[in-house]
Amino acid sequence: EMACDFYFGEYAQPEGKVGPFGMGWVNDTANVLGIFARHCIETDNAAFWRKHRTAAANAFRWIRAQRALTAGSTDQVPGLFPKGRSSDSPKVFQAWGMTDVLNLQGVELYARAAGKFADPMAKKLMDFANRIQVEPGFGPGFADSDPGSPDRGVMEKGFGVWPDLRPKGPLPIRDVFDVSQVYVLRRNPSDRRKPFGIGFKGGHNEEFHNHNDVGSYALFFGGCEMVCDPGVKHYTKDSWGPKRYDDPTRGSHGHPLPLPAGVRQAVGRTCAAKVIAASYADGRDVVTLDLAGAYPKVPDLLKLERTFAYDRAKQEISVEDRVAFASPQTFETPIITRCQVRTDWDPSTFDLISLDGSRAVAVKVETTGGEWTGDRT
Repeated sequence: EMACDFYFGEYAQPEGKVGPFGMGWVNDTANVLGIFARHCIETDNAAFWRKHRTAAANAFRWIRAQRALTAGSTDQVPGLFPKGRSSDSPKVFQAWGMTDVLNLQGVELYARAAGKFADPMAKKLMDFANRIQVEPGFGPGFADSDPGSPDRGVMEKGFGVWPDLRPKGPLPIRDVFDVSQVYVLRRNPSDRRKPFGIGFKGGHNEEFHNHNDVGSYALFFGGCEMVCDPGVKHYTKDSWGPKRYDDPTRGSHGHPLPLPAGVRQAVGRTCAAKVIAASYADGRDVVTLDLAGAYPKVPDLLKLERTFAYDRAKQEISVEDRVAFASPQTFETPIITRCQVRTDWDPSTFDLISLDGSRAVAVKVETTGGEWTGDRT
C-alpha cells in the first residue's frame, strides 16, 4: 500500500498517466494500475480501493486514449499502444508482448476490482462507452478521446465484469446525458437505410481532459464520420501547459464551432452552455443550446444559440446558429471533415464523400441577415 500511495501521490499526472519513472517505459501506468487493483482484490481492501479509485479511473482513461491514438495509422498496427520504450533496451517500437499485453492485463485487473467493489464510477464508464456510439462501433471523439470506434478490447474486459451492459439489441434512437449535456441521436432501428446520426455536446470548458468545444458535434453515415470533432492528439510538452488551447485540436478554432467577431471560446467552468429547449419524438428530435456563455470576450454579443434537429423520416440533420450583436461584427462557422469535397463545389450546396467513395452526404448552407462567402482549406 505504501508503494501505491507513492506512485499515485507523487507520479500521477493530470492526464492520468503514472510516471515517468527512471526508464520511462510505456507500460508503467498499466503496471501501477494492475498492482493496485490486484492488491485490492487479494486483500479484499475496499477502503484502499476507494482511496485511489479516481486516480485508477484516470489511468484507465489514459490507457484507453493512448490505444486510440493509433486508430487509422499506416505506420503502426492500428489499435495497439503507440510506439515507445517498453524494456531496458533503448529501442523505440510497438511491442505487443511488453506493452499491450501488460496494458490489457492492467485494464482487466482494474475492471475486476471495480466489479468486486461494485464501483459505480467504473460501471458508468462502461455504460457511457456503450451509449456514446452513434452507430455500432462509432462515436464522436469529444475532448481527449478517439474519433471513431470505442476500444473493443477494453470493452470486452468490461463486459466480462458487467455482462448486463453488453448490448442485447439495436441501439435506441437516442441517448441523452443531462448533466454533461451530451446527446446522441440515431436513426430508427426499424429503418433499413444505412445508419445516419449525430453526437453533439454542450457542457463547459473545464471538463476532464478538456477541449474548448461547447457546442461541438460529429455526424456519421454508414460507418463513416462525415463531419467530425477532431478528438485526441498525441500529447506533447504543450498539451497540459499554458499553450494547450493554441492547438486547434484543443481550442475551439479547430472544432465545428462558431467564431463570432473572430473570437474563440474561453477556458473555465463558467464558459458553459445552457439548454434552452429540448423536444423528442420518434420522427424528430430538436435541442437548442445557448452558447453565449462560452464566448465572454466577444464584443457586443447579445445572443448566440445553436439548434440541432434530426428529422428521421427525411433523413435530414440540421445545425442552425442564431447570433445577434449590438454592433456590426463578423460571424464564421466551419464544417470540419476528413472526407472528400467535390472540386466543382458551390459553398451553398455540396457533397461530402467518404474516402472510399461509397457514401456521400449532401450539405446545404442557408443564411439570413447579411452577405456571406464560403471557402475551403
